[in-house]
Amino acid sequence: MSQLVIRGLSAPGLTLAELTLGPGLYPILSRAEPGSALVAAIGGQLRGRSGTVTVGGADPQRSPRTRARIALLLAAEALMPARTVATSITEALGPREAPNALAAVGLETWARRDPRRLSPAECRSVALAVALATSQPLVAALYEPLAATPGMSRDLVIDRLRELAANGTTVIPVTSSVRDVERIGGDPHVLGRGIALRIGTPFGAQHGGRDAEFVLEASSVRKLAAGLLDLPAITGLTFDEVLAPTQVRVRSVDARAGSLAILQAASERGVSITTWRLEPPTLDVMQATAASAARAAVERRPAAASPDPWTVAMPFGLAPPPPPPPPGGADPPFDGPEATPPSTEEVRTELDPAAPSGKTPAFRSED
Repeated sequence: MSQLVIRGLSAPGLTLAELTLGPGLYPILSRAEPGSALVAAIGGQLRGRSGTVTVGGADPQRSPRTRARIALLLAAEALMPARTVATSITEALGPREAPNALAAVGLETWARRDPRRLSPAECRSVALAVALATSQPLVAALYEPLAATPGMSRDLVIDRLRELAANGTTVIPVTSSVRDVERIGGDPHVLGRGIALRIGTPFGAQHGGRDAEFVLEASSVRKLAAGLLDLPAITGLTFDEVLAPTQVRVRSVDARAGSLAILQAASERGVSITTWRLEPPTLDVMQATAASAARAAVERRPAAASPDPWTVAMPFGLAPPPPPPPPGGADPPFDGPEATPPSTEEVRTELDPAAPSGKTPAFRSED
């Protein structure tokens, strides 16, 4: 069982107060700079950082053994020098895992290619194949595994991510694409303003109270657009009769009101809609929605009762003494054993031990 723990992470372009993830699939939605820095920090490849990053209790930046068990895909990758891609993978993984690494993601035809002739994006594809073929990794931190990786089969990559998560790996794909997060599934988070927040609700529900955008294909885009222009629920629409003559993009105040308006316009104008798609919310919307949900959760949390300082100040295991009497009030009742009041003779002796018995001691005035 592996666990990633981050506390007070700070580096150029990245601030993250706290993040704890156990085995599972956790796609993280983030902008490019903090996202790539987060992956590098998890893999022990980010210099000049402060804070704590541990994988299974060890800092990957200081532990080569821990780094060897992290499957990593950075924003820019360079392959190990070799004559062929297959040889480079064998040097990275060893002879046992290497043979199936390329075939597992649909790159078996690349085995004999020269690594020096690969483009930067193709190098990332090979590096992703190596990361996904790593044997029993503790963590898999992958920057944009579904983007800028030509030749890869997206379905095979997603299947492998889910397989790793099911086998006890903490899988963290980081991307700036809301659609990719939706494809990957799992337990998505969004990174922004120094915190990583669980998204927690279906992506379609994130449109509540914000603009929703639909992509429609219809028999007559011009008629549909004319019918939508006068409806108050529609806030905008765009279409291009030259490049996309059958497609129109429609923006609405929310998904429900927009859907009803589109159906009304299509019915009144006699237009047949052949394709209807609700676009996922933007990264800005996701960050704002997650932050609002977290703020609302904090506001709903009941306020903690103020502790009694008289009790808190006592050492552990000791019962607190009775509270002091109120100002001007009577003394609290005495719960101890009955005491015998002292005699007059005992009081005289206490005041002046040298005084003769039976006589009151004399007091000399200072004046």
